[in-house]
Amino acid sequence: MRYGVIGCGKMGFVILESLVSLFPNKHNSIFVSDIDQKKLSFIKKKFGIKITKSNFELTDVCDIIILSIKPQQMVEVLDEIKDGINKNKLIISIAAGIKLDFIKKIISKKVAIVRCMPNLPLKYGFGLTAFCANCYTSDKQKTFVKKLFFFQGQGYRNCRATNGFNNCNFRFWSCIYILCFRDYARNSTKVWV
Repeated sequence: MRYGVIGCGKMGFVILESLVSLFPNKHNSIFVSDIDQKKLSFIKKKFGIKITKSNFELTDVCDIIILSIKPQQMVEVLDEIKDGINKNKLIISIAAGIKLDFIKKIISKKVAIVRCMPNLPLKYGFGLTAFCANCYTSDKQKTFVKKLFFFQGQGYRNCRATNGFNNCNFRFWSCIYILCFRDYARNSTKVWV
């Protein structure tokens, strides 16, 4: 199995970290593509994973393609990679506001597609990810998505019920506040009533 991440912004980097943690001995099976060559050099040096010259090259060699790109880039990237996609591949999108049907329409193939809505606190173990999958997504593929995005956080299966703004950040900061308060209380000499 080969894994590819298109786009290496903040969330893409967190996803790469999760992939490397999940598959510590399979760095040769992880590929990344991005428009920023300096970022790709840094990632290659840090993780020892493979970088590709184009999004199509990544799509052609990978079984699981994670689209960690901005919504406004989606049409261009999907047009570039659609010829490398077949029914055995899994497409995972984390682009806000891009629905499964939109991706399926551009790809024009019966392929497994999952839409995820992760948040950055995933990096710190406080993440919350919602996801939904189309009818072509197998249970094995859904299990992989859970492993990847719930590795350091929690998840909900139906992202149709969520939107771009949810209580994930509130939950994250609430946890931080509680942990800080707990640590303060442990170190304090005051008696709490």
